[in-house]
Order: sequence, then C-alpha cells, then structure tokens
Amino acid sequence: ENVRDTLEIVFWDNIRKDMAHIPIKTDRFKAVLQELLDNLRTICVHDITYQNDLTQFYDIDLLLQMIRSRVYSFNNLKIHFFSLIDVLIRFDAPINDIRNIELKKNITSKLEELENNPLSYYSSIVEGWIILLKELLPCFISINKIKNKILKNNV
Repeated sequence: ENVRDTLEIVFWDNIRKDMAHIPIKTDRFKAVLQELLDNLRTICVHDITYQNDLTQFYDIDLLLQMIRSRVYSFNNLKIHFFSLIDVLIRFDAPINDIRNIELKKNITSKLEELENNPLSYYSSIVEGWIILLKELLPCFISINKIKNKILKNNV
C-alpha cells in the first residue's frame, strides 16, 4: 500500500511538472482527463441527454487550449466540479450518498482554499483539476467495475 501511495504521489507530481513546463506538456494530464471522460460515458451510457452534454462540456482539447491561453477560470473549474459531483451522486449506489455528500463538502473546501491561495494561474487551475481527478476518478472507476460485474452476472 505504501508503494502504491508513493507511486500516486509521483504520478501527480509528474503532471504538475509537465503542466509547469514551458511549453506545457499535456500528454499525461490529457490521458487522465480522457480516462475520466471514458468512465463518464460508460456510466451514463443510457442517458442520451447527458451523452450529448459530455461531448460539448468535456471537450478535452478545448479545455487544454483554454488552460494554455489562460482563459479557463476558477469558475469554470467549479462548474466542472459541480457537474462531476452531481453525476457521482446521481449514478452511485444510494448507500454511498452520505460519503459522496461529505466528499462534495471536502472538495468544495479544498477548492475554496486553493482559490484564496496566491498560486500562479497554472498552479491553481492544475492543482484544482488534480484535486478533482484524485478524489472523483476512483469513484467513477469503482462505479464502472460494479456495473460491469452486475452486467456479467446477468448474462
């Protein structure tokens, strides 16, 4: 478990370094965003309205272009967060509702702290996305694993 924790720290540190590099290196960050998007598409496969929203709302190339151009704001980050947490609460098992509400409060607090911290533009936006991805991506992966397990048992 300690090795896994260390590897995770190194992974996110590498993304921070990539995004601080001039010019910005986005390959790893883009791959994690793509994994998030793929998980969202799988979770919401039968929700056509949400599928259409995903195509527009989570355009990874546009997101990265906005970050590079410094037009992606902290408000954009919060909008993405609230959208993601709403999907989590909507599609996760009801037994996890309390945990997910606490997660929402925890992430909201971290984002508020980050927003009030005088970091550079890239640092605050990238750090905000790292918070979202570290906290939410494992939840979405877990939902997909459970969903796949149920589907396999029903076949």
